[in-house]
Amino acid sequence: MSEKQIYIGIGVAAVVVLGGYYYVRSKKNQSAPTTDQPVIIPTSPTPTTPTPTVIDRNKVLKKGGTGAEVKELQRLLGGLTVDGSFGTNTENRLKTVKGVTQITLNQYSAAPSNNTNVYPNGTTVYAAKSAGAILTTAKVREDGAFLDTGAVYRTIPRGDVVGVIVSRVPSGNYYVVRRPYLDVFVFVAATDVTKL
Repeated sequence: MSEKQIYIGIGVAAVVVLGGYYYVRSKKNQSAPTTDQPVIIPTSPTPTTPTPTVIDRNKVLKKGGTGAEVKELQRLLGGLTVDGSFGTNTENRLKTVKGVTQITLNQYSAAPSNNTNVYPNGTTVYAAKSAGAILTTAKVREDGAFLDTGAVYRTIPRGDVVGVIVSRVPSGNYYVVRRPYLDVFVFVAATDVTKL
């Protein structure tokens, strides 16, 4: 072996020894903190006020829908668990109260509730309100169904006979009435009439 090879061997050995020394020393500095070091104790978070939920009053609510709007509808309908999930119970309750299967919150407040005191066909009804009962012309379609033309036929004074009920809309909010002694059919709001 030459003198040069001996020096290279000693140099490599020295580098290995020094590298090992610094490696062990760096690991000691990374060890867990001793009791001399301060301990940080976490504090509870500062309470915050919840962000108010914004309700979209024009969102169409129907079976399968969820959210704050559905919760509001369930609260308005009453008789339901307010869980924010528009399921079969919510749909059935909406049909019972408003006669529809989908609605917006704005429509809910504007739509009339179903008439729960529906008079049967064949009942003679009279104008109930002091302002009278407003009658609109009904057109009989080829299939026998009635169509409200929207044209005012006339206003019947309170207490006078409006006619005999021959049909009604599914919600019960309007009746189709045949005028006495005439072959004329008219629509009248259920709230505008009574029976004696």
